[in-house]
Amino acid sequence: MLELPKKKHQVILYLVDANELDSKILEQKFMLSSDYEIFPFYSGEKFLTYLISNPAQKSTISIVILDYHVNSSNIEAKNGIEILKSIKDIDPEIEVIMLSSREDVDIVTSSIHGP
Repeated sequence: MLELPKKKHQVILYLVDANELDSKILEQKFMLSSDYEIFPFYSGEKFLTYLISNPAQKSTISIVILDYHVNSSNIEAKNGIEILKSIKDIDPEIEVIMLSSREDVDIVTSSIHGP
């Protein structure tokens, strides 16, 4: 019996990083090595606004690469842990990969277990 190919899920990758250069480097790497749809955001708040207005579809896999220091250009903005909590409040199914340039156990613990 002929087996039909399984329907491939669309993967959407959100890059949330205040550092535009780092974000563009990641974007280029993923564009060259995957068929993901990629959306860069240079502030956590702008990403949250987008996410609320554009909820993920059930047929997509949504992944966020989130920099802990997403508030580096605006100290009044939420940091990566606060953005992570908001993402999970909006849509707990979204997978988040947290990036940090700091070797801080508290950041790692907060990223895994929540603030």
